[in-house]
Amino acid sequence: MKFLYIFISVLIFNSSVFAQECNNDCNSCSKTSSIQTVSSEDEFETFDATTDAKKEVVKIDNSINQQNNSNWLDRKEAVPLIGLGLTLISGILLRFSKTRKLRPIILVGSIAFFGFYNSACPCPISSFHDIVLSVAGLQFHWENAIWFLGLLPLTYIFGKTWCGWVCHLGGLQELLYKYDKIKIFKTAKFQTGLRIFRIIFFVALLAQIIIMQTNLYCIYDPFKAIFNLSTPNSIVWILVLLLVLSSIFVYRPFCKTVCPIAVMLGAVSKIKGAYNLKFDDNCRSCKKGINSCSNNSLEIENNKYKLVKFDCINCGDCYDTCVDKCSIK
Repeated sequence: MKFLYIFISVLIFNSSVFAQECNNDCNSCSKTSSIQTVSSEDEFETFDATTDAKKEVVKIDNSINQQNNSNWLDRKEAVPLIGLGLTLISGILLRFSKTRKLRPIILVGSIAFFGFYNSACPCPISSFHDIVLSVAGLQFHWENAIWFLGLLPLTYIFGKTWCGWVCHLGGLQELLYKYDKIKIFKTAKFQTGLRIFRIIFFVALLAQIIIMQTNLYCIYDPFKAIFNLSTPNSIVWILVLLLVLSSIFVYRPFCKTVCPIAVMLGAVSKIKGAYNLKFDDNCRSCKKGINSCSNNSLEIENNKYKLVKFDCINCGDCYDTCVDKCSIK
């Protein structure tokens, strides 16, 4: 694991360059903001202005389109498609013992690309917000929406491999997770409490988006502050501190409490026919499987394993610690 921390250290050093580029982009946007009226707060904003201003905006858009055509990574749909592609590949790699060892490498790569390089935006959470805002009557941006919409069938076929293998937010929390000796955090009651809180927060988030028609999450997103190493909002730094401290003692606390993607993909995993871990008659329901599951998605009920489908992120750790290698499928 040491190479992960060395790699991340290099990324953090280089991320200042990305952050500076991001700030330059923001400064350039601010020069034209005086002639533009924002209709939504996400990364794919549209504008309504006077005739002269519209002509100027068209010129800017044409210039941007020319740049996008010369570099595919700059296209709005490129990042979501890369995320979906990695999710599909990870769903295949999960099935084989040798390729399961690639999970840390994919997670680190995701932290590097989706986090530091892409400044953590867009992401499936912003894609989810876009879709909900479109239902509320605001403009629908298909380039960003395809990320969340694409994850739904992929999760049904391959399980929550996005969460366990590709998500840069979850990957960052995994790197921070160090102390796993507090037993109360691993109890079924504690996990159930987190699950209930996650659902309540999800409902409240939906209500906020529909009623206020704005993306407050984007304003207070602690991950954007971490990956950009900057934020003008002091409240966000408090959230960053809370996220870092909780991640040291609790495995993926953000995912287990406030992530809307975890709720939606967890719901997909509970649909009949969706891919989930299975245990055959050879399974001894030993403690090795439970101890290997950092996400606490395995429980024992009537001396048999019970999978919490809503929580399982298909990390594959229980596969490799299984005594009877054919027991977990």
